[in-house]
Amino acid sequence: MKKYTGLLMLVSLSLLCFGCNSALKNPVLTDIANPAHGSSYVTSVEGERMVVNGEARLRDISPDGRYIAFVDSRWHGQLLDLKTGRQIPIKTHGKATFPPLTKAMAFSPDGRFLAVCAGGTAVIFDVRRGNVIRKVESTREFFDLDFSSDSKYLGVQTYSTIKVVDIETGSVKFEQTHMDGIRSVGFLPEASHLGFVEGSRSVTTDDVYKVYDFSTGKLVKEYVAEGHRIGVLKVSPDNKSLAFRLIDRGDNAAQNVAVLEIETLSTIASLTPQPIRTFPAVTDDFSLIALCNDAHEIIVYDISSGAVLCKLKGQAWPRALAFSSDNRILAIGLQSLGMASQSGAIVFYDLVEKRIVYSALTQGGIYDIVFGPEENVAIVSASDGIRFVSIASFE
Repeated sequence: MKKYTGLLMLVSLSLLCFGCNSALKNPVLTDIANPAHGSSYVTSVEGERMVVNGEARLRDISPDGRYIAFVDSRWHGQLLDLKTGRQIPIKTHGKATFPPLTKAMAFSPDGRFLAVCAGGTAVIFDVRRGNVIRKVESTREFFDLDFSSDSKYLGVQTYSTIKVVDIETGSVKFEQTHMDGIRSVGFLPEASHLGFVEGSRSVTTDDVYKVYDFSTGKLVKEYVAEGHRIGVLKVSPDNKSLAFRLIDRGDNAAQNVAVLEIETLSTIASLTPQPIRTFPAVTDDFSLIALCNDAHEIIVYDISSGAVLCKLKGQAWPRALAFSSDNRILAIGLQSLGMASQSGAIVFYDLVEKRIVYSALTQGGIYDIVFGPEENVAIVSASDGIRFVSIASFE
């Protein structure tokens, strides 16, 4: 691998630390060569492993870490077995691959199924057997889907309708239509509770997060976001908290993050509104959140106190942010560095030592970064492929 000195880091990334005790030292920047374009799967050195070559957007990882679901350059949904390196075709009634413009893919909590939606069709794919076991169709386009915590039900969402389907029988257990619009379907820890956002794009209408018990069809509780649109971030692993991104209806740049108690939907913590330009990242224990503002600053907050723990500033827009499972590493995906229209970089910042511990150029722009089931392994999807990067290799 070709090595670069700190000069290139300053020119291309220009990541400086503010609010820390000392300035960052210029780290060595590693240039990751672009792998050959094709269907083969290659392994590179020094803890970085390329698993998909060519443009790919990661959609989900199976609970056991064996499979990844992604969308390729044609927006076809694809499934990859990381153990064998074999790409598994998702067949839908005679078609070799799923139709283009795949909007959502999700594994069931037990890892048995993969749900995929594209256009007005959603299918449930048996991962181990390699066949479609259930198909759901609509006259309108599907945008989102989710499995219940017991893996028995699938929730699917169009612009105005939400359905819950029994996976074993295929029967519709629950259906609601809201002409103002529906977004972001998701099951809550209690298996029969389904949450979704109801709201239009009107600047005069507030979004409402509604929770239904689909076994009875009754509304259980709701949260009204006064003057805001709602973006659901994540549910905490202890199933007690829910994080929202709240967007001011009169000014899309003015946003804040609210943490709610699931039981009552009461606010536990709220961060000061400000422009947010990157989808925020929240630690698994809901103690830290990272976001990027208009000034290209990446800010890490303590959620409970609202205190700023660290700021990083760069010339390039951060496209993706993610925390490691131990809350120590913040992974940053930078989209364009000005060197090429589709260049990017991966940066790992150690929040304890207050320094960059790993950085690498990519030939393609970054789409997303997540940490998978394997401890301290980041999965990066970009326009040149999907790579696994082991943090332990660079400590």
